[in-house]
Formats: sequence, structure tokens, C-alpha cells
Amino acid sequence: MIKDIKGLITALKPQAIKADLELLTEGIMVPEATEDLSTFSIQGGLKLTLSAKKSISSIIIQFLGSYQNLKQQNKQCEKGSTLIENQLELMENTLDFKQGTSVLEFELALPRSLPSTISSDAIKINYTISAVINVEGEASPLICQLPVRVTNNYLVPYLNDLLDTYSHTGNIQSKINYSLNFTKRVFNMGESVNFNVDLDTTQDIKVNSLTVSLLQRETITNFEEPNNTTNVINSTLNRDIRILCTTNCSTHPNQFIIPLKQKLNKRTLVPSINTKEFEVSHQIQLLINYSVQGQTPQIRFVKVPIAIQSCDSDAFSLSALPKYSQFDLNSVLIPIGELPPVYCN
Repeated sequence: MIKDIKGLITALKPQAIKADLELLTEGIMVPEATEDLSTFSIQGGLKLTLSAKKSISSIIIQFLGSYQNLKQQNKQCEKGSTLIENQLELMENTLDFKQGTSVLEFELALPRSLPSTISSDAIKINYTISAVINVEGEASPLICQLPVRVTNNYLVPYLNDLLDTYSHTGNIQSKINYSLNFTKRVFNMGESVNFNVDLDTTQDIKVNSLTVSLLQRETITNFEEPNNTTNVINSTLNRDIRILCTTNCSTHPNQFIIPLKQKLNKRTLVPSINTKEFEVSHQIQLLINYSVQGQTPQIRFVKVPIAIQSCDSDAFSLSALPKYSQFDLNSVLIPIGELPPVYCN
């Protein structure tokens, strides 16, 4: 009873320090890695609101990324693993903060190999930014956390091979010539996979139906616990999922549209990605059901690889950045509320 009363008194006691974290951008867009640049920087601010004067001995900004294989049967793997843990010491000497609001700006370097945030029924990747504030006279530090969404469209497997228009042709028993025609093979979440199928058949062939499916293949490997090199768990999960399908045989050429934004597939559809921990790839599968005159129906599968991105690549346009050439480089003023970027090597 006394313990409960003490807890209630503590809860009703005004908070001496209130901390809020924010980034200059909504989420993190990872730029493409190059031979010269393997890292990039994010910028943000820590706002401290004090009800009374306080002495703060140190402030540490931490960036944590965790990965979880939800299909792994091993309980240790189900707890997840750390993908990245970066930190910087924002303040290392004790400073006195007056009553009121103070804002401390920071910049943190991160690798350009960061995979996108994922939340599916097989793979989970989450990121958080934390501020650990050590206040003199307090037994435990004040911790402020901010969940962050990361988007990296440059880890798509075979991306350069998928950017151009594409036509896949072939024949079946020298009786059916088929062609799948794509204006592009890289698609964004929220749009539709749109392509045409052309068929040229001999007179003794009847095409009963065409069925198109979007296949997702998940390969998860090399799951390991960090900080414990002697206890590495090697596991491999291969899973093929048919996400969406559509049937059409009434028009010629046959046009297929597969929308990539459906509530039923929110927990299933994952962006195409290739890292050392896992790979997610996508294919369009065409099933041709046909009959040769006087024979039983037969089927033939045709598969074409595509890629799915987590957002529109236009979000990576440099047009949103300040035009540094339009102001005096010797000036200490920048025309928008942004720190000068630091490009790390």
C-alpha cells in the first residue's frame, strides 16, 4: 500500500526535465553508396524543457537498428538481433541549464547499407534514435526515444538490370509464341504492375486461360547474436509466397494490372532487398493453360523478375536540398533551417 502511494506521488510530481527528439526530415532517406562515399549524415535536435535549474553531466545520442526473423523457431532468434548501433557524445562536460527551453542540434553518421524499415509477418526491421541524459543528483538517466522510418531503395537486387523497358519472348512446342512487355520493371509501393501479354498460336491450339501472379521469395540467412562471436546461429529460411493474382483471356493483347496497395497484403508484401542477412526478390509468373486439339489441357509457367521499392524514387531528388550556390559561402547564415551537410567517407 505504501509503495503504491509513493508511486502515485512520484507520478503526480512535476517532471523536472522534459526531452523531445526530432529530425530535420520526416524519416531517413538513405542515399546511394559509391566508391568514395559509404556513409551519410542525419541531422536533428534535442529540445530540453526544464522546470528549474539543473546540471547535466552528459548527453549521448544513440541510433539503434534491430532485425527480427519471425519465422525462426529458435527462441534466441525470435528476440531479434542488432543491425546497427551508432552513437555520439553530444555533451561530455557538465553544464548548467537554466529554467526554460534549450535546443541542442546534432549530426550523426550512418552507413549507406542500412536496409529499409520492414514490418511483415516474416521479417521485422525497426530503428530508433535515443537521447540518454545524465542529470547530476539523479540515480538513473533520462531516456528519450524516437522511432524512425528508414527508406533505402538502393539495396534492390539487380536494380540496374531492371530499370529499362523489357520484353520477354519464347515459344511452347513451336505452337505458341508469347511475349511479355514491360515499360519498366521497378515499381513503387502504392502503384500497379502494368504489362501486356501477346500470344500467337497455331490453328490447333486453344488458350483456355492466362493467370498472372506476383511471387515473393524470402531467403533469410546468417542470423547471429552480436557481441557474442562464439555463439553464431546459422539458419536459412526459403519461403515463396503468391501475393496477388489476376486472370484474363478475353482481350488481345492481354493487359494485366496488379495493384501493390491492398490492406490484405500489408503484412505480406515486402520491398525487394538484398543484404547479408536476407534477400527478398519478386517475380511476375504467367500461367498459360492451353489445349492442343484432341488432347488434355496443359500448362506452362513463364517467370519475369521485377523489383518493388518502398517509396517513390523521386523522394531522393536533390531539389529538396538548399541551393548552396545561391548564397555567400563566407556567410554564417543559411537561408533555410538546416545545418550544412557533412558527407562522410
